[in-house]
Amino acid sequence: MLNLETMTSNYPKHWLRVGLLLACLVLVTFGPTLSFSEFVYDDKAVVKNNPVVRGPWSLSKILFTDWWGQPPSQSKSAVYRPVTSALLWVEYQLFGVHSAGYKGLNLLWFWGVCFLLFLWVQHIGLSFWCAIVGSTLFCIHPVHTDVIA
Repeated sequence: MLNLETMTSNYPKHWLRVGLLLACLVLVTFGPTLSFSEFVYDDKAVVKNNPVVRGPWSLSKILFTDWWGQPPSQSKSAVYRPVTSALLWVEYQLFGVHSAGYKGLNLLWFWGVCFLLFLWVQHIGLSFWCAIVGSTLFCIHPVHTDVIA
């Protein structure tokens, strides 16, 4: 179990600084994607044209359709992501087809993951600086572009 007091007992006042550093890095590295006004690549099929995401809430549809909103009998892929489909449904209710909302929320989720990585690296006993370097490299690595954009 993660005990936040134990994890940061040596550096509790640095939490805010690290959080701000990681937030700045996320914004500098991936923030420009907020200016892209359209969905790209598979986003059109997954969000704009997906009847499960655009339709009324239906847990059975989310649980029993693939990533593209097709039932198993019509599915041409084996991609199954019900939690992501449920989150996309919520985001569609909030933002409609305006991609900036989705991207902004993805930036926020990603910042949270980077900060949790920093906390976890400290929790497993590595140094504060190791946690900073690891979470910073994770934060700016270009492999995450697809997740954010």
